[in-house]
Amino acid sequence: MTSLTTWKPLQDIFSTRREIDRIFDSFFGNQGVLRSRTDSNWAPPVDVVDADDHVEFRAEVPGLSGDDVQVSVTENVLTIKGEKKSESEDKNSGYRMLERSYGQFQRSFSLPTNLRTDDIDASFKRGVLTISVPKTKKEEAKEIPIRSE
Repeated sequence: MTSLTTWKPLQDIFSTRREIDRIFDSFFGNQGVLRSRTDSNWAPPVDVVDADDHVEFRAEVPGLSGDDVQVSVTENVLTIKGEKKSESEDKNSGYRMLERSYGQFQRSFSLPTNLRTDDIDASFKRGVLTISVPKTKKEEAKEIPIRSE
């Protein structure tokens, strides 16, 4: 007798990841303490919203201020970069797990040619960097007469 089961690919991926982590932890003698992600490469998540008159980028950078992040545009590539510095760690505190990420980050996005990169506006509020890039005015299709010869 055969039975059908639902395939859950994400659950399989996470299960495989946990198994690989367990193997590494046992091999390197981590003794149940999770590996620290301090000073590792990380990248903030970014939402990109295509509105009628602009494109908006919203980067989640908790723990940072506007002074910790730089925004630049070069040849229609928008770049967000910065650094999240590690807080001073007390070695005698008995940490069992460190999950927060620190270090430098950089995200780059190719911008379409219908955006005005000279009018970009950036603001920072409650750990979210919002970058608004206005669109150029839509050009009406210009009809070209065809000559018959």
